[in-house]
Amino acid sequence: MGAGGKSYQEQKKKRSEMTKLKTAFRNTEKEIETLEMEIEELHEKLSDPEISTDYERITELTNLLAEKDEALTTAMEKWESLAEQIEE
Repeated sequence: MGAGGKSYQEQKKKRSEMTKLKTAFRNTEKEIETLEMEIEELHEKLSDPEISTDYERITELTNLLAEKDEALTTAMEKWESLAEQIEE
């Protein structure tokens, strides 16, 4: 038995799980950054005077913005969950 009564296999499994969590955490951070940039670009496009008269384009961009906002909320919730798991 190793430190704290845990076997080598248990310790190895715990390290592997922690590595997976940290990788998922970093990937989620990157996803959040990407979504934030995409949302910013969509806001810029929506404020473009040339687009303001194109109802179909505004509707398309607004729908895309809503999808990105929802994806960002989901990614942030995932990020918080992963952060909590890593801290345990």
